[in-house]
Amino acid sequence: MSQEEILALAVTHSDHGQRVFELEPAIDMALNNNSEGPVLQIGNGGGGSALLILHKISKSGNRNIKLYTVDADPAPPIIQEWADRLGLLYQHFTSSQEEWVKAEAEYDRFYRWSLVYLDADHNYESVVRDMKLLVKNTAKNGIIVVDDVDQWPEIPDLGDSGLERVDYKVDEGPKLGTHGHHVAVWRKI
Repeated sequence: MSQEEILALAVTHSDHGQRVFELEPAIDMALNNNSEGPVLQIGNGGGGSALLILHKISKSGNRNIKLYTVDADPAPPIIQEWADRLGLLYQHFTSSQEEWVKAEAEYDRFYRWSLVYLDADHNYESVVRDMKLLVKNTAKNGIIVVDDVDQWPEIPDLGDSGLERVDYKVDEGPKLGTHGHHVAVWRKI
């Protein structure tokens, strides 16, 4: 299957349609950091963003980067299907975001996340709390992306948590918050 067909599938299976491509520059940032750490996606909806992540991992040439997804619902079967077709490592956990993040923060992994994509609970306070926990197991220069921040009162400064805000402006269309963003990105320093 061609690159165009895979990308069309990502749009078809995304809850966000074409907006799934807002994630692409952040995936590139994470994969270009030469980190071999796995990718964590919390909240996978229809599976479109996971397909985009798998595609970008495949194009990077590093087949050792594993994608983990976490959602309260089972993963759409198309994610595993495409991980298998592309020869990539993939695993899904069915759990609430809060339960998984707490368990993750307590587990001292031998690897660190190269990319964390949060697209589940969009509540400002809970996402900021979760980011402060997830940063512990994020690789140096690892990327944390939060989707659907348009309803947040502000984009938080998380420097005290070891994260710096990445200037990340994409054509986010009409669904912008008062701060002018729909997607926010941080890098672990």
